[in-house]
Amino acid sequence: MKKWLFLASVLLPFIATAHDGHGIFDASNILHYITTPEHALPLGGGIVLLGLLLKNRSKKTA
Repeated sequence: MKKWLFLASVLLPFIATAHDGHGIFDASNILHYITTPEHALPLGGGIVLLGLLLKNRSKKTA
């Protein structure tokens, strides 16, 4: 678990670099968050992490 906490703290500055004016879509458009790497990579990582946590949780209850 400490490895995940360390990884999250290392990636936090990368996530915090997002600001208005980057990407090809306006920040109020959902496509901005899907197509801009500054948003898409943490979003994808969060989805993968959630999937792993749910998978491990289902193995423990089975």
